[in-house]
Amino acid sequence: MWSAFLGACKLHGDVQMARRIAEHLCTSEPGSCSSNYVLLADSYTDIGEWGEAEEIREVMEARGVEKAAGCSWVEIGSCMHSLLAGDELHPQIEVASQSFTKIISPN
Repeated sequence: MWSAFLGACKLHGDVQMARRIAEHLCTSEPGSCSSNYVLLADSYTDIGEWGEAEEIREVMEARGVEKAAGCSWVEIGSCMHSLLAGDELHPQIEVASQSFTKIISPN
């Protein structure tokens, strides 16, 4: 539930509330801390507060918190493929990229 509040704060640009929620989440749910820090840093960049976003990234580094690579699933033909962010070696990367492009830009 708290992660949903954090996402809502990002959506509505309430970084002060987002920071309090992220601190609460990192204390109560330390295993999911990386995604909360990233969401908080992204909240700051959304409103142009680049210095604050960098501060969050520095806290992550100081605490040894690593951002997990993003993962997407795409169905090509009748087969599901898992792709990690930055994965350019997947044998179906071109087809997957075209599929993602169609989703993002349906025109």
